[in-house]
Amino acid sequence: MSNQVSNRMYTFKKVFFILLVLDFAELILVGIALYPTFKQLAGYGQLMLGVASVIAAVIVTVLLFESLAKIFLLRSTSPTFSWSSGRKGYTTAAKLLLLFNLGAVLFNLLSAGGEGATLINQLRLYLQILASTAEMIAAFCYLRTVKKLF
Repeated sequence: MSNQVSNRMYTFKKVFFILLVLDFAELILVGIALYPTFKQLAGYGQLMLGVASVIAAVIVTVLLFESLAKIFLLRSTSPTFSWSSGRKGYTTAAKLLLLFNLGAVLFNLLSAGGEGATLINQLRLYLQILASTAEMIAAFCYLRTVKKLF
């Protein structure tokens, strides 16, 4: 591996680690935010609680997938990593990370604003949009670097 590509992979390692820490923090914040919501929805009936449970399960699943994909990509940025076994799984993980974050940006933009939106909620949404955009840029640059390797 050339020195320039090696330096780029080291940069990706730092970026993906920071994004991984942000994902774990977001996972904790989602858990904290969902607890009072479930307590409140319990009074509305079983159907409403079921719908909220499915939505929460999808959110947690996507966050866990993003975290695992970043761990997978962190592994590929190690200097001792060998690309001889193939790159399909790593590029697929990066592409899925790109796709999920694009969806997150679109959904967060659609949910921003509206009646009764608080300043704290708006700040949280825009920070999530910023983090998802950074993840998209990192995944896109990672894909370009892997393409240049081969």
